[in-house]
Amino acid sequence: MEAKIKMNEKLKHMNKFERIDLLKAFNINTEDSILITNKSLINFPARKSSVRTFSDAANADVPHYPVVAAVDVFNVIDDCLKNNLSCIVSECIDPKDCCYAGVILMLSDKIIIEIAFGSVTVRDITHKFKVDKRFILDKIGFDTGYGELNQLLRTLLSIGFIDVSYEFSFYNKPIGYKKERMIVWEVSAI
Repeated sequence: MEAKIKMNEKLKHMNKFERIDLLKAFNINTEDSILITNKSLINFPARKSSVRTFSDAANADVPHYPVVAAVDVFNVIDDCLKNNLSCIVSECIDPKDCCYAGVILMLSDKIIIEIAFGSVTVRDITHKFKVDKRFILDKIGFDTGYGELNQLLRTLLSIGFIDVSYEFSFYNKPIGYKKERMIVWEVSAI
């Protein structure tokens, strides 16, 4: 239990990109991305991309650009950098290909999941409060009725983090660095 609490404390001090790398360390499918923190790092081929941003400022509301045309990607990154935002750039992962997205709260005694269906992003849940389905589950013997979500829950439970949230999406085609339909965008301490 003490190790789980220590990891939760570490999560609070990690930036978004470091938390994405942590998911990869646990072999969880997440975006195949690069971190850009200054103009000198912009040296990759222009391509249709997704750009997520973060700030060192606590609780900053930062932009997210799910689909950026190749001709615009450098301008979007440049604008973000001018506003002191770090950019996480990945292959384009288009919300139009999303089947559902959600947030999992992994608590010490239960799991709470909120899902929105259709061409959505996690921000539809976290910022617009769109929730089509909600589950409150025991950690043993759960069944959401969605096989891929059940498998993700088993994987996340095996990691053992408590008092964390996971943001995820399920797509109609393989995406992310492992080219799977289920992707976890982020883990955060709550």
